[in-house]
Parts: sequence; C-alpha cells; structure tokens
Amino acid sequence: MPRPAFLLFAIRLAARSRLVPHPPNFTRLGAIILFGSCVRFVVTNAACWAPRHPPTLTGLSACDVTAIPFFGDTLLGDGLSTAVLFAALAPGEPLVPAFRGRPLGGLSPATI
Repeated sequence: MPRPAFLLFAIRLAARSRLVPHPPNFTRLGAIILFGSCVRFVVTNAACWAPRHPPTLTGLSACDVTAIPFFGDTLLGDGLSTAVLFAALAPGEPLVPAFRGRPLGGLSPATI
C-alpha cells in the first residue's frame, strides 16, 4: 500500500472509530500518541532543516514536505511501542503496591 493511501486509510479508520463504542481512555491515549508523533516530527525536521536546506521559510517548508512520507512510519512506531510498553507493564501492576487498585497513568492495558 503506498504511503499516501496508508495515511488516508489511517485517517478514515480514526474517524470511523469515533462512531464505534469504545473505552473512553483509548481516545485519550490515541491523542497523546498523535501529539507526541507531531512533536517529534517538528523537532526532528527543525534539526535536519539547518544543515540540509537554506535557512529560509522556503527551506523549512521544503524540509517538512520532504519528511511527510516518513510521518506514517512515526505514527506506527509510536503506537506499537506504546502498546508494547503497556503490555509489558501489565503483569507487574499487581506486584507494585503503588499501582494496585488503579491503572497505570489512568490507562489500563486492557483498554488498548
């Protein structure tokens, strides 16, 4: 699947998921993942902008346009790493007294 088609698919899937009943924390977790991916996109593009492109607004926009195809991979990587971390912490939650009775960070791995 080409990258633009994948991004369009991901946007449509996210829009349709709002119509399906789901645990309320999944939306918050998805928003956090999206925000973190956007921050990483902006920061890494700013770091690549100066050495590879002219220090103008045109150079910044050229740098951003060049990096757009990689944004889907960033979203996918952030989502998968978040799922892996929550799944890895789930078995240890009952063993840590501070986590008993409440999900880690207000989110439970079961809601992912």
